[in-house]
Amino acid sequence: MDRYKELNSEQQKFLHELKIQGTRSIDGWHSFFRRLAIFDKEGDLIRSSGCFLTAFFGIVILLSIGFILLLFIQGGRASEYIIAAGAMALSIIFFVVAKRYFKQYENRDIPNPIRCFLLPLLELLQQQSAGQSEMKLWVDLKPMHDLFDTEKVKNINRFNYLTVSVNLSDSRILDMTVGGYNDGTADDNRLTHSIDFSLTFDGNRYKLSGIKGDFEILEEKDKIILKNEYEEHSREVVVDDPGLDFHRFDRTFIAMQDAVKISHL
Repeated sequence: MDRYKELNSEQQKFLHELKIQGTRSIDGWHSFFRRLAIFDKEGDLIRSSGCFLTAFFGIVILLSIGFILLLFIQGGRASEYIIAAGAMALSIIFFVVAKRYFKQYENRDIPNPIRCFLLPLLELLQQQSAGQSEMKLWVDLKPMHDLFDTEKVKNINRFNYLTVSVNLSDSRILDMTVGGYNDGTADDNRLTHSIDFSLTFDGNRYKLSGIKGDFEILEEKDKIILKNEYEEHSREVVVDDPGLDFHRFDRTFIAMQDAVKISHL
């Protein structure tokens, strides 16, 4: 698998373990996950092709069996049996080969919140701080991946799969925790995602602008803290789950920043 060989050892390790923890620049994290996101997007296309091919050969096998039974009932000629049996045998061979070939891609499927939420978040933060800010990041998508082959995900206790802490430019601090669960009140084959995040500003440099929004504002000594938390029920089953809607977070994040402005001393 050539694309897999293009990943460095650390990226390959993440692909197998689906977790990582550390501190590096936003640019560094973006570079790390961008290559993985490209790999996963290409892998999704290949996995879709694999599902189509295995389903096609499976249908041919069933049709061949049905045709043989029909020949048996109607007393078909030997040549017809040979043709039907040959088609079935070839289909079985192709089915087995396809399953084995695409198995490696199934084992390297990365849950979509990396591509659909974390990577856009990193790109947004790059715009906020030119990518040089150091970010503490913890990711563990193994619990989500373990649910891929589970038809029902009902009564899954919350598990956190992403935490972020970063000092942005101009003394702003972003802290975030993202998790998933299913308490049985929603669809039993989809997760509910929850996010809890805050922006902290230096009270000596910033003041409230008067803009309000769907977030809490706290003033503590020399700090202004804006907090928000919400939940979203997934739009897809777990294996295709994109995680939180990034556009909703983006709008809220910008609104929270607009609620504070630099003081004119």
